[in-house]
Amino acid sequence: MNIKKTMSVILSILMILSLSVTSLASGMELENLELEQNFVQPRYAYIRTFSASISVSGNKITGCTNIETDTGTTSIVRMYIEKKVGTNWETVGTVLDSGNFVGGILDGLKNSRNVSSGCQYRIHSTVVVYYNNRIVETADRYSETKTL
Repeated sequence: MNIKKTMSVILSILMILSLSVTSLASGMELENLELEQNFVQPRYAYIRTFSASISVSGNKITGCTNIETDTGTTSIVRMYIEKKVGTNWETVGTVLDSGNFVGGILDGLKNSRNVSSGCQYRIHSTVVVYYNNRIVETADRYSETKTL
């Protein structure tokens, strides 16, 4: 009987300690995270940096996309302007800009288009990353929303 009681006490202590260690680890991770616009971010094997931004001047929207992928990759980036219609986002016109990029350097796209006022807009950028002539990753990024 004494062995059963001792084992249950030891197992209870181990269980309590394992719960407290998990709680401390979780708190430490949250402490070191930087708050960004997109707090939850996927992590990729080949994409180092990928972002989309928007700026407005009068009725002109300028979209900017930055991309950096690993050395040895190539990527195709396309950037679109999207307008909010009801609860949906629709592409405005054709591709705002596109480009093919070689991995290992930070590069980007920047282009502008006139749009109508009274609407909400955002930039939507897509990337397809190739390594050894095969698709290894794809990703989408959205800018913040701006109202004209």
